[in-house]
Amino acid sequence: MAHLQADVGRTFASWDAATNVPHRLMLEGMPAPGVIGSAAEAERVAIDVLARHLDLLAPGAALDDFTVVANDVSEGIRSVGFAQHHRGMPVLGGQISLRFKHDRLVMIGSEAFPNVSVPSRSSTASDDTIDRAAQGWLDRDVDGTRTATGSVEGPFVLPIVDEASGALRYVEVFRTTATMERPASAWTIYLDAATGAPVARRQTLLFGTGQLLFDVPLRNPTGPRLTAPADQVFAEAAGNAVTTTDFGFFNFPGANSVVAATIDGVFASVTNEAGPEATTELPIADGGTAVWQDDDEEVEAQLAAYVHTMRVKDFVRTLSDVDWLDDPIPVNVNIDDSCNAFSDGNSINFFLRGSGCENTALLSDVVYHEFGHSIHSQSVIPGVGQFNVSLSEGISDYLSATLTEDSGLARGFFLGSDEPLRDFDPVGSEFRWPEDRGEVHDEGRIIGGALWDLRKIMQAKLGEVAGRQYTDRVWYETTRRAVDIPSMYPEALLLDDDDGNLANGTPNACEINAAYGPHGLFNAGPENEVVDLVQTSAGPRVNLSLSIPNVPDCPVTASPTMRWRERGDPNSSEVAMSFAEDGVFTALLPEFPAGTVVEYQVDVNYDNGAVRTLPDNFVDPWYQTFYGEVVELGCLDATIGRTTDNTFVVGAWLGEESGSDPTAPFDDLSDHIYQPGDYSPLSTDEITFDAIDTGAFTNVRLQMQRWLAVEDGFYDQAFIRINDDPLWENFAADDGALASFHHVDREWRFVDFDITDFIGPDGVSVTFGTRSDGGLEFGGWTVANACIVALANEVATCGDGIVDAPVETCDDGNTNDGDGCSATCQSEPAPPIPEEPTTGAETEDDSGFDDSGDVGTGGATDGDAPGLDGDGLINRGCGCTSDQAPAAAWLMLLSLPAIRRRRRVVR
Repeated sequence: MAHLQADVGRTFASWDAATNVPHRLMLEGMPAPGVIGSAAEAERVAIDVLARHLDLLAPGAALDDFTVVANDVSEGIRSVGFAQHHRGMPVLGGQISLRFKHDRLVMIGSEAFPNVSVPSRSSTASDDTIDRAAQGWLDRDVDGTRTATGSVEGPFVLPIVDEASGALRYVEVFRTTATMERPASAWTIYLDAATGAPVARRQTLLFGTGQLLFDVPLRNPTGPRLTAPADQVFAEAAGNAVTTTDFGFFNFPGANSVVAATIDGVFASVTNEAGPEATTELPIADGGTAVWQDDDEEVEAQLAAYVHTMRVKDFVRTLSDVDWLDDPIPVNVNIDDSCNAFSDGNSINFFLRGSGCENTALLSDVVYHEFGHSIHSQSVIPGVGQFNVSLSEGISDYLSATLTEDSGLARGFFLGSDEPLRDFDPVGSEFRWPEDRGEVHDEGRIIGGALWDLRKIMQAKLGEVAGRQYTDRVWYETTRRAVDIPSMYPEALLLDDDDGNLANGTPNACEINAAYGPHGLFNAGPENEVVDLVQTSAGPRVNLSLSIPNVPDCPVTASPTMRWRERGDPNSSEVAMSFAEDGVFTALLPEFPAGTVVEYQVDVNYDNGAVRTLPDNFVDPWYQTFYGEVVELGCLDATIGRTTDNTFVVGAWLGEESGSDPTAPFDDLSDHIYQPGDYSPLSTDEITFDAIDTGAFTNVRLQMQRWLAVEDGFYDQAFIRINDDPLWENFAADDGALASFHHVDREWRFVDFDITDFIGPDGVSVTFGTRSDGGLEFGGWTVANACIVALANEVATCGDGIVDAPVETCDDGNTNDGDGCSATCQSEPAPPIPEEPTTGAETEDDSGFDDSGDVGTGGATDGDAPGLDGDGLINRGCGCTSDQAPAAAWLMLLSLPAIRRRRRVVR
């Protein structure tokens, strides 16, 4: 990111959780002269930017893996799209796109897949093998009767993401298609290129809800009726073939005639799946009208489907010039099924009345909704946007609502009821990302509600008609470029931009924030929301630093709250954080007794309705701090012996090697304990450090700085052991279907463990490790400043061998006076050393040391260097006589506790 920002300026990024690739990059705006007017210049600039930042946008890929597939200009936005390949094979869904506006690069999107690799195949499955395998797979697993199987295409690289675990893998495949009926379905099937074994299949029909009539109900059979022109319909009048105009007019010879009408036209072709297509003959007089009305369900369904298809098609044509709109859309009605409708990306299809549900062709809302799926599929810019099912459900709901002026979809869907099938704007609540993710129709209400709120806000600002037209344009253009629901927010700002600089705001950014924020679609991101704790004279202070995308006319403000509790206490307290300066909010933690672990978190409440809780880790949602002074007993670093299987490194941190690894070392001085890159699949990796002596301390802790990333414990486990006894393991879901609670730190986290009960005869030995399955892997352990510490005495105890500064200036393990350390543990002059006669050539100076460095040993040496007393220590008060020094000094060394470093810790 730093390299990109140095190149293109300030950047706001969102990240894809499955690929760890930046999903959308909103830029301050890099000058790119001439790109709007010149497709060639835009392509040149796009390729140059891609080449410089490919390691960020598509890790592990080469520039030759990307091919330009789109260079589109509309609404002043130049969109250049690249499709991803691997060894010449298309990587399905892989793409990178760049957006230019006002001759500036303002947005980059990446749906590229990282580190794509598939083995070279030694054999290739034949078309017959693939066809038989595909048909057999469907016949076994899918209800209905197969009607057709398509040709074999490929090879492709198919990325497969496990929905439960998020595991990502790549398979070389061929693909084919098949259609079924009773019930209707259509499938794309992917099969292993080498063996022909089925790998994956995808249902391509999109089911929804809706309504459509001719001179019958406006929205459903029990409501008001609509008499609409039969636009562009094929008919016959007075023996002459005619096609009606946009308003249903046609010419015929004579003053009176008979018109033989069909329900087939230039832009829509209705097929009756329950029998022959309806026709009629109606008298017509010069200057008069011929009204086709029929109460029969199957005929009325054909008329309604045609009228409402033409209405929605004419509406979308005011926003789009996609060629598909000029082709006749297949409209299939009276399908022998009930309570549903679907789009296959082109045709729209509706079911008969039954099972308590109305004929869906008689519901205009459903017709508009299903058309929404088709126009979404047809208008996505290749290599820029992507078809996303939940997004499509939401934007199709909005299309229906903007035509009916009602956020309650498909009233009358259930017979005898005017209640909507669903409402994306319920009174008193909003559908929010990510809390309301799940079933695709429910999830779609998040973006449907955001667009509807924007419509209401813009109508208040611009007027009813202009506000609706503005939002309808946002609906269509952002849908073309978005890849999912969250990406609709930056695409709306891009469309609204008027100067090629998203950092200085856009004309309607205030309204966009007000509409999208309450739906959770405004997210500043982890690099722009930072919590840290500092020790001050007033006590431990929690600081929140914010740097968020802001609009000068309506800056987004925050009202953060700090919450805290003692570890283990289910109850917490909270306080509003006060603004200090330069985007920093602050609050003091209260005082607690030494030895207390306090947990705290920060809620960031933005005034546009967005809410963030920090730390951003669902399974570990509290920061920790430890109160009291500790004595450092030993740290786990490169100087401590260890046993490992070489998957861990101890030493200088060498930099980011996994998308979930730290973005920077904890500091440049500490040794780090870490697993380079992602931890290995199907393995148990661990590192064990030699035991550290804990002496006689009675409150011993393991404290460290941690950056851990591991899959849900149902699949992969990260663990800590003390003396081979389990101390900690990451959260594990009880059910594999719910096992998506990954432990992913997004910042350095201080953690404390009380390990007093784990102390063994030799002290404590620490083990870090991971166990993994064969699926998703993350960056694993990265640890800094991992130390065994003990709570220091808060009250000085003279004679315990620990210098409790500042009360004590020494502590020699006793309470005797006259030995260099007094009975109150204050330093005192050392006792005089008795002089002994010298012999031979030995001489002794005034200090009491002879020329050999020994003190009065009569020629024997104890090995002490000058300046040391008889036990090898300075001012420790041994009080030994010369003939006792060697033995007494040895005993003293055995009885003295190790010298410990002490530090005040509030983390």
